[in-house]
Amino acid sequence: MSRVDVCLGDRRYPVLIGEGGRERDLPRLVHRQARRGGRVFVIFDAQVCALYGPELVARLADSGGSIHQMVLPSGERFKTLSVAAAVYDFLLRRRVARDDFLLAVGGGVTTDLAGYTAATILRGIPWGAVPTTLLGMVDAAIGGKTGVNHPLGKNLIGAFWQPRFVLCDVGFLPTLPDRELVAGLGEVCAGGFDSLEGCGHPASAWPMRASSRSRRRRCRSASSIQPRASASSARARVSTRWAASTAMEAVSVRKLGQCSQMLA
Repeated sequence: MSRVDVCLGDRRYPVLIGEGGRERDLPRLVHRQARRGGRVFVIFDAQVCALYGPELVARLADSGGSIHQMVLPSGERFKTLSVAAAVYDFLLRRRVARDDFLLAVGGGVTTDLAGYTAATILRGIPWGAVPTTLLGMVDAAIGGKTGVNHPLGKNLIGAFWQPRFVLCDVGFLPTLPDRELVAGLGEVCAGGFDSLEGCGHPASAWPMRASSRSRRRRCRSASSIQPRASASSARARVSTRWAASTAMEAVSVRKLGQCSQMLA
C-alpha cells in the first residue's frame, strides 16, 4: 500500500492507501495502537457492517485482544448529538478507559461522529479511521476534523482530534453507488484546483473548473483547517487526494465511465 505521513510536530500518523489493507494491515495497526490490556471498540456504519462487519471483527479478534462493536444508522441525518450520546452510553457502560482504542469504519458521517466521541469521552482516547467511501478517503477522515450537526447548521459542534492512522482500502469502493463516487471525485477535483492555485496556477487557466459555489464551499472548508495544520500536513492531504484518485483504478471501468459522464 502507498503511505503518506501527516506530520503534527511532535508526532506523525500514517495514511495508507491501496487495496487489501483491511486484511493485511488493519489488525496490526489496531493492536499496535491499543495499549497493553486495552480493548478495541469498533463503530460501524450500518450498511458497511452488513457487508464487511463479520469479516473485519473476525480478523481483529484473531490477532488478539477484546473487540466490542456498535452499529450506527446510515445517513447524514443521524450525525447528531443524540446519536453521539448513544455512543457515549455504549462506551461508558463497558467502562471505556484511556488505554482503549476506538476504530471508526464507514463513510464521513461515521468517521466524523466516532472521532468526535473519541475526542470528548474521558477528555480524549486514541482512535483510527477506516473510511469506506471515496469522499471519506479524500476529505472527511483526513485532518482530524470531527463533529456532529446542529439544527442550526452542519458541523457546528466538533473538535480537531487527530487519528493514530487512516486506512483507505479502495477495495470498499466497487460497492458504492454512482452518486457516492461522483461526490468523492468532485472533492478530488476541488482539492486539485486548490493545490494548483497554491502553486501559482489559477484554476481559471484550466478548461475544466469547479463551479463558483462549490469552490467557495471548498475554500471555507480549507480555511478552517489550514491554520491548525503544518505545511507538511496540508501537502499530505493533497497527496492523499491524488493517491485516492489514482487508486480508483480498482473500480470498474463501467462505473468510472458513468461518473465521467455525470461530471461532464
